[in-house]
Amino acid sequence: MNSDKEIEKSVNPIAITIIVLTLALGIAGIHFGIIHWSISAIGGTILLIFAASIRVADQWEKAVVLRMGKFVGLRGPGIFLIIPIIDRVDKYIINASVSLILAQKKH
Repeated sequence: MNSDKEIEKSVNPIAITIIVLTLALGIAGIHFGIIHWSISAIGGTILLIFAASIRVADQWEKAVVLRMGKFVGLRGPGIFLIIPIIDRVDKYIINASVSLILAQKKH
């Protein structure tokens, strides 16, 4: 079962914005006869793949990226790209807890 953190990470606001804007532009272009529906469909598919590749790690996190099950590296904090279907973000390592523990040991 998915935890709240996993569900929150699966909803990417940048990807949703790209999808909504692409859908609106495609519908407007078809409605006004600027572009053919097939070009809109191809462009929408390409932008959906791009939107699926965008990931965001919070300021205190680093993401573990696996490519077909093999460790590729740590990404983040901030926006980073993955290859959809091939790459997978498995875990988010929270750095805040480590720095808090080290700060307590110093005092």
